[in-house]
Amino acid sequence: MFRPMAAPGHTMTHGPRLLKPETGAFILVLIVAAVLRFCDLTENFHLDDYWDVVRARPPLPEFFNALARESYLEPPASHLAVKATLLLSESEWVTRLPAVLASIAGVGLVYLLGRRLFNPTVGLMAAAIVAVAPSDIRYAQDVNYWSEFSAIHLASLVLLVWALQRNESRLWVAYSIVLLLGLYLNPAMPIAMAVQAGLGLVLVFVKARYGLQAETLPISWDRLRRLLVAIGAAFAAFLPWVAFLGVHRLTQEVSGERWRAAIEYDLTPNPSFFHETANWLFTNGSGTSPLVWLFYALIAIALIGSVRKRQAVPLLLTGYALAFLPILMIGSQWVSTYLPTRRIVFLLPLFAVAAAVGIQYLAEWVSSLVKQWRFIASAEKERMAMVVGRAVLVGTTVLAVGLSVPPTLSYYESERTNYRGVGEFLRDNVAPSDVVVLAPTHQEGRWVIRYYLGDDLAARSMTLEEFAHDEKLFDERGSFSKSTRVWWVAEFPPSAERYTVLAFNSPSRIQRVAGARGLSWVGLSMFVAYEDLPTPPTPRAIKLAA
Repeated sequence: MFRPMAAPGHTMTHGPRLLKPETGAFILVLIVAAVLRFCDLTENFHLDDYWDVVRARPPLPEFFNALARESYLEPPASHLAVKATLLLSESEWVTRLPAVLASIAGVGLVYLLGRRLFNPTVGLMAAAIVAVAPSDIRYAQDVNYWSEFSAIHLASLVLLVWALQRNESRLWVAYSIVLLLGLYLNPAMPIAMAVQAGLGLVLVFVKARYGLQAETLPISWDRLRRLLVAIGAAFAAFLPWVAFLGVHRLTQEVSGERWRAAIEYDLTPNPSFFHETANWLFTNGSGTSPLVWLFYALIAIALIGSVRKRQAVPLLLTGYALAFLPILMIGSQWVSTYLPTRRIVFLLPLFAVAAAVGIQYLAEWVSSLVKQWRFIASAEKERMAMVVGRAVLVGTTVLAVGLSVPPTLSYYESERTNYRGVGEFLRDNVAPSDVVVLAPTHQEGRWVIRYYLGDDLAARSMTLEEFAHDEKLFDERGSFSKSTRVWWVAEFPPSAERYTVLAFNSPSRIQRVAGARGLSWVGLSMFVAYEDLPTPPTPRAIKLAA
């Protein structure tokens, strides 16, 4: 009734199909994915999107110099892609187009990965889940590199599986090239490459020690050697950018504080964010959703079933995704898990494949129960088991897709602040030496302030107490330094026409700045104000004024 595990190098073609024709169903999934990702593509930029557009505007020499001064060591590929789109237009639609196309391609790559590792049914179910996934749709509409990296990462896995199965030199070369693209795209790629190298070592160990079956991931010492050589070649080709960063930072005398900030931001774990991060990953943070628990249950079924069947591939796939747990914890310096979630959205397709395996194992288990029913004639048991099994396959997939609809609609209906208007206001009114405070947020009892200091685009987040004692802003008496002028851009509530821009021009006065080009001050319902500016701001010195 169900498709067996494919043999190395090819997929099984016999047996009944879940959807007929398979190609037509896959094309339908791609069409749905495209429609959902192109919808509302002209909406306002997110804050980070706008800054990506701003820093892609300068000529190439200035662009590279500015990028090398960044605290977080971002590779240049995604910013070059943004710069290329600016040659056509600076509109929201055009600048987001590469991410949208990459996300649609990612749906196809999920299908290929599931098909090569398991069978076409698993691939099709996983692709359907990703096609409607709220977080995948949301980040497909980012200017930044999240969708592009997800597609590159999936392509590297598909090529790795293909290369292990066929062990052809051209496939290993293609795999190395894709790894190199990932290195120039996202700082998370070195971690992915290390985990993929570890996957090869685990395959050798599992085969030699436990004898677990991994038919679709054949391994040998020759294959392992080729894997490590391909990874090493990609790293070697990435060294020019590393050298450029090193020389540039030495000549620019980048302080150790900024390096420490990058390390703290990228490596400090916070395990308390795990469940909430999973909620963001599977539902785009729509609140407590049955979809999260459905993912948990299906992945658990996949793991239990793989142990009982002594199938190593589901275990290895899920273990590969969970090996990125440190990335799940990124951003402990930020109040909200919204920020780190975008860094690990590339893991969503892997969990979708694992969930699809769980659906197939669940259907097989239910089918086996039907075969044990005594009140059904023996001649009818096989047919009834097949019908019930297929119903479980289709029904569970439809359930996962259906539970994705409410958070997806919630994303489409959410208001988006006109950060382009805010950015133009700052460009016209704020000097390079000013401090720009953007988007203060409140969550779990903590106020967090995110600001840009001068022309340094490396954002920082901190509590109000940390903000109050920042030596760059305040003098020893706790008042704003005489040389400090602070602009505050708040968004309560966030919408295209509702902001308040507050200018702190002295320690004792708050001046609301109005009449900014492209901004409307109509309908403000709330803004943040300090009760007493000469006193350093603390959580108790904040009030929300209606």
